[in-house]
Amino acid sequence: MIDLKKYIYPAKTRIRPDLLRRWALFLLLLTTISCFLPAPPPAHAGKSKLQEYKIKAAFIYNFAKYVNWPKSTFVDKNAPLVLGLLGDSPFGKEIYKINDKLVHKRKLKVIVIKDYEQVKSCNLLYISPSESARLEEIKTALKNKKILTVSDMDNFAANGGMIELIVKESKVRFIINPEAAEQVGLNISAQLLKLAIIFKQGSR
Repeated sequence: MIDLKKYIYPAKTRIRPDLLRRWALFLLLLTTISCFLPAPPPAHAGKSKLQEYKIKAAFIYNFAKYVNWPKSTFVDKNAPLVLGLLGDSPFGKEIYKINDKLVHKRKLKVIVIKDYEQVKSCNLLYISPSESARLEEIKTALKNKKILTVSDMDNFAANGGMIELIVKESKVRFIINPEAAEQVGLNISAQLLKLAIIFKQGSR
């Protein structure tokens, strides 16, 4: 019978300490270099867009964690934090992965907005670029409502939106219009502001 133990655990085999150190150094260098290598190009444009909106969905979830709504916004302590999707949603199923996640001890609920009456129940509102021609109409419907508005339509922050998602140098970034949020009583965390590009009135 063959004794497998002597092949798996050779009794007299010892690895020299200097060889261990060299191997550890090699692994460290390999890991460090890999951090600076560019990501491989996407195999298909559709996959690239899907990945972009997967990241944007995660951004929206994190925005909610760094924004404070007045307590009077909610009916009670069990009321959900509602994210409305207005217009053609580019997220596919990705946005629903954040559904039921906890934010400020409240469940995040994702809904599709079909009419302006539903907007009243929202705490966050994603406005699709498909609604760019109706932006002024939407702003009128949202006036003085404590709703965090997010979009990736061009010049959204400059046109009174609160958070504009952009792609810059192949990375998802965001522009915040703090004044727009302050006007309706929303408090955006300083931590989030530090990571953002800040839009200031008169800077267009």
